[in-house]
Amino acid sequence: MRTTLRRSRSAVARAVELGAIEQYAKIGGRAAWSGAQLQQSPWWGRTLSASHVDELDSALKMAMRSGAIEWDGEIPMAVGRDVFPLREDGMGGLLRGLAEELEDGTGATMLQGIPVERYTISELSVLYLGICGYIGNNVLQSSAGLRSKSRGFGMPVGLVKAEMRGKTPKDGKQANNYFRLHTDRVSW
Repeated sequence: MRTTLRRSRSAVARAVELGAIEQYAKIGGRAAWSGAQLQQSPWWGRTLSASHVDELDSALKMAMRSGAIEWDGEIPMAVGRDVFPLREDGMGGLLRGLAEELEDGTGATMLQGIPVERYTISELSVLYLGICGYIGNNVLQSSAGLRSKSRGFGMPVGLVKAEMRGKTPKDGKQANNYFRLHTDRVSW
């Protein structure tokens, strides 16, 4: 009977039983949310004010003029807070709050209202990396050390383009159709 029970358990349950992995507790608190609850969050669909956009514009202009950014073609290799200054009582503070929500809250946020149509690809890349520098640490797009400029591997910013039609293949995400639920690797 005991053998039958063991065989019917999942591989994860057996691994927990053998001590190979720890038992995980059910997610609770703010990290356990439904779509409807997430939509009620002040961090989901948060529209930037005109003053926030102006502050981002100022930081972008300062960064572009700084001469401190190393470029690989039209992609900046790094943009630090030192060349992309944001005020703590403005956009910098908002991004600090956003980082806290990502780390200790729901784990999901969405900002809107950046007028992307007014910027070049290079400017958008600097803007993106500048904002990300206030949220966490920028990490290259390949944990394996791969480098492919056309796909963004090994670069701080990858330009995603639809390269096929139909369902996204399991090993690639460059399609203009249904996007399978997935998780990206992270380093702690």
